[in-house]
Amino acid sequence: MIAYPNLINRIKAITNRWSASETSHDRSRYVPNRPVGVKTDNTAFARATIIARARDREQNSPITQAILHALRSYGTHTGINPVPSTSTERFNERVLETWNQWCQVCDVSSRQHFYQLEAVIDTRAFVDGDIFTLLTYNDSGLPRIQLIEAHRCSSEFERNEKAYGPKEFDGVILNAQGRPVQYRFWEDDNTGLLKTTGSVVKNAEDVVHHFNPFRAGQVRGMSGLASVLDTIRDIDEIEKAEMRAVKDHSEISKVIYNESGEVEGDEIKNHFLTETRDQADQFGETSEVSDWYEDKIKGETVVMRRNKDRLELLTSNRPSPAWQGYIDHEMRKAFVGSGLSFEICWNPSEQGGATMRFIVEKDDRYLGMRQFSRIQEYQRIYSYVIGRHIDLGLLGNAPRDWYKANWKTPRKASVDIGRDNKATVESFKIAGTTLEDIHGDAGEDWKKKVHQKAREIGEAALAAKKVNEELGVEIKREEVLQLDSNIISAMANTENAKDEDSSAEKPDTKKNEKDDE
Repeated sequence: MIAYPNLINRIKAITNRWSASETSHDRSRYVPNRPVGVKTDNTAFARATIIARARDREQNSPITQAILHALRSYGTHTGINPVPSTSTERFNERVLETWNQWCQVCDVSSRQHFYQLEAVIDTRAFVDGDIFTLLTYNDSGLPRIQLIEAHRCSSEFERNEKAYGPKEFDGVILNAQGRPVQYRFWEDDNTGLLKTTGSVVKNAEDVVHHFNPFRAGQVRGMSGLASVLDTIRDIDEIEKAEMRAVKDHSEISKVIYNESGEVEGDEIKNHFLTETRDQADQFGETSEVSDWYEDKIKGETVVMRRNKDRLELLTSNRPSPAWQGYIDHEMRKAFVGSGLSFEICWNPSEQGGATMRFIVEKDDRYLGMRQFSRIQEYQRIYSYVIGRHIDLGLLGNAPRDWYKANWKTPRKASVDIGRDNKATVESFKIAGTTLEDIHGDAGEDWKKKVHQKAREIGEAALAAKKVNEELGVEIKREEVLQLDSNIISAMANTENAKDEDSSAEKPDTKKNEKDDE
């Protein structure tokens, strides 16, 4: 029996039914390494390289800027806001007032509003992969926060080749269970580069790590542009190459063909001038032939030697439709790879109707996923701020659930607000949705809206009563609120029906008096 050294592999190949595990001559022979843990896959060197390239694309690529504009406009907008929801309504009002005041001076430098920092956090978490918020305080002990960018968190052994230990990964120090307990940060020096000595270690309870994990055991984030950096770079390089070709075609508008194929200095001018004079003598004219044609035909006329010289006007067809179609395909690939659609980031004109609504809904799902991650992180900041105010005695009589809050996200994107509002009204009439759902999708607090509506109705009733007393004019609160005429008529008919029912039920006192007599 002949023994084949790869007999086991042959048997495995025969029994294998997964074509994806086989190699093919029709495809690339590249086979990646065996699957490894996220700490090995997501190395510090790979992260640092991707961060540098992503920031370069952020600064120099309009495609990247379009993605970030969409994230800020539809994901963060004017802020993801908390609504205190403790068991004490009065305490909720005081907490909200305290929070709003703190948001104005939240940064250690007291320069930026917290909702501005939310846009920075979400942007950096997307471009760099993660960002850190240090929970600190000012000289008066009041709570403050400080943002620390991703490149400033790294391990010491990656710089000095001295391993801190097996439980540290890319600046994150883990305990035996794999839970982050400390973070190592480095300061920037005067040149803008990180210092090689003197790192600072902060406890995990003082740090909020903002990132979107996509694998189990992941302790550092990866840039949302990682999978599309090459595509965006290819688009930029292709556009530059095409731009050079278009400029070349724009600079050359005419081509003259002659027997020698050469044009040298002023001799060619004298050559053509002589020819035109010779041809002019044939016509019996003293002026050049070109002047004669201009006088008869009008406009600029060029006379060439017959059967010797030929003049052609170049017409450029660049960029061609095929080139534009390919660029559109690559741009769609770049946007989809980043998580958002081509339409919401760049150009929605090619879609409409149900297709566009589906695209917007898909983008809302993606943005909602990112908003959910941010809310969990902002809740830690909220609890720290309110808790420290309570510890300092600035918020007394705090209930046991002082940390509870509901978070409002920006209004969802819509391509047909009128249609959506009509559907919402009809759904509310049949109890298919609630005020909390309606106002929550609009980024508003439903309780605040209801109270505001009640105050407006009350003010309208007082205004109507005052006008009736001063001018003697019959006016109702519905008219003050400028309600629809059909609604006013329906309400008037309802009130008239109620008056008739009440008069029918009211006993006839005069008849009763006669009966008594």
